[in-house]
Amino acid sequence: MNAERPGYGALGSRDIAQLLAVADHGSIRRAADALGMTQPGLSKNIRLIEDRLGMVVFERSTTGAVATEIGTLLLRRGRQILLDLEAIHRDLRDELLSETGRVRIGAGPVAAPIIASQVIARCARDHPGIAIEMDVGTPSEQFPRLVRGDIDMFIGNCDAISLPANIQARVIDEVEPVFFVRKGHPLALQPRVELRDLRPWKIAHVRLTAPFAAWYGSAAGVGELHTGFQCDDFEMLAEAVETSDMVSYASPQILARLQKRYAIATLDIPGIDFRHHIHCAQPAGRALSRPGQKVAQLIEAAFAAAAAR
Repeated sequence: MNAERPGYGALGSRDIAQLLAVADHGSIRRAADALGMTQPGLSKNIRLIEDRLGMVVFERSTTGAVATEIGTLLLRRGRQILLDLEAIHRDLRDELLSETGRVRIGAGPVAAPIIASQVIARCARDHPGIAIEMDVGTPSEQFPRLVRGDIDMFIGNCDAISLPANIQARVIDEVEPVFFVRKGHPLALQPRVELRDLRPWKIAHVRLTAPFAAWYGSAAGVGELHTGFQCDDFEMLAEAVETSDMVSYASPQILARLQKRYAIATLDIPGIDFRHHIHCAQPAGRALSRPGQKVAQLIEAAFAAAAAR
């Protein structure tokens, strides 16, 4: 087999799926487990595909399988082909089933509570045939899933990451952070608080974005944010703040909900000029399904309404 001169053998969608499984799992054994096949069976199929194409797609070793240079090109094109086929099937299904289907969302920790509280119930009421799946994480965690087609869109802050060429993002909201402490905290008893007054206190926060960390370090006059507790769940952050002397922050919308359940108080801090951007990121050139379009419209409407309050 000549790895430098590929042939023109036919390649089916199942062949592409098997090749991608090996690439994604890094080994034929793990790929076989994921596909519900035997390792010898998948290994034989991969070799038959390579023979048919006249190229070596993977370099095998005792530690796994790694795509060759030409194999990487094949896999990149093959992944897009499968995504295009899925889009065709989805569009045909949408035409038949109208607003029925599953929409998969990746969301940042600031965006997720807004989606959960203001989009899910509205979607269930207005579009009962649509099911929403949401996974919370950072852009660096979610963008590979977006490229693979595991999620349809990412809603969250993308300022701290270089967008891949095949991902496009637009700002749908700007959020001002509001700092809060437990009721009775020494800072809560002050009529006016400066950011520099926060320096002695540990901060409870979601995973930091680089722009926020840089802004806080400069505005508060600290080398770096003094972390006391990090968690992407604002309910847990509020519980931690309620039972300690830590300081935390949230969007006005999230904080309004937390204040109904926890004994926390906002801090009146003038001159906060930082804005946390909320982006909607999608693969370039890949249109959302009809259910996806409906959910995207609900998400943008929810953030617009929250910003207006």
